[in-house]
Amino acid sequence: MWTKTLAFWPVGTEQTLLCLLRSACGALQRLRAAEAALTKLGGDGVFTDRWGQPRLHPLHAVIRDSSKQLREDLRALSLDWEALNRAPVEDDPNFERPEDRP
Repeated sequence: MWTKTLAFWPVGTEQTLLCLLRSACGALQRLRAAEAALTKLGGDGVFTDRWGQPRLHPLHAVIRDSSKQLREDLRALSLDWEALNRAPVEDDPNFERPEDRP
């Protein structure tokens, strides 16, 4: 995400923007790690506590909080997550940077 963002969007070098981008990248890493761990556990991430009540696995809270942090950081950077994921590579003949657009 760090490399794609710096390559495709004119974020600049201001320390504040780079801190936001670093925060977004960290949130994305935590999100992906928690999703992978939950998938590895199998099932739907619900377990029964000692009183017989169904409870969500604590990783669900990590996923929720990381997703929220990622969305907030991307919004502060004025970045669109969907556009970032479908951003072309520089080898693409149709590649253009946002600042090159009319």
